[in-house]
Amino acid sequence: MVRLTLVYHYGGSIVTKDDGSVVYEVDNIEELDQLDEDTLDVFAVRDHHFALGYENIAKCSWLVPGSPLDTGLRPITTNKELLEMCRATRGNKNVVHIYYEHIISVPQVEENVPKLIEFTPNSATV
Repeated sequence: MVRLTLVYHYGGSIVTKDDGSVVYEVDNIEELDQLDEDTLDVFAVRDHHFALGYENIAKCSWLVPGSPLDTGLRPITTNKELLEMCRATRGNKNVVHIYYEHIISVPQVEENVPKLIEFTPNSATV
């Protein structure tokens, strides 16, 4: 039985710095260890963002061990990708880093909303 450690990076975004380096900024980390590789499923790994308090995410990716963020991220959407992730972690002490890219909320503005007119009392009603 293989035990994995999943290191979740969340709450930030992948940013390219002025020097060209790619980093995950505003990095919050949660580590789950001693997870049985045989009982992992793609939904549990990918949807952990709910336990972290996030309703939606744009993307969930794992980082190929030893690779930089700009070229080493792989999506986690199918069990085939999950198996690939598990195999790749064996050469990395069974540790894998998972990155969430969050959805930026944009307020929706309705165009046909009536304009509010300020109420000013007249002297006859006061």
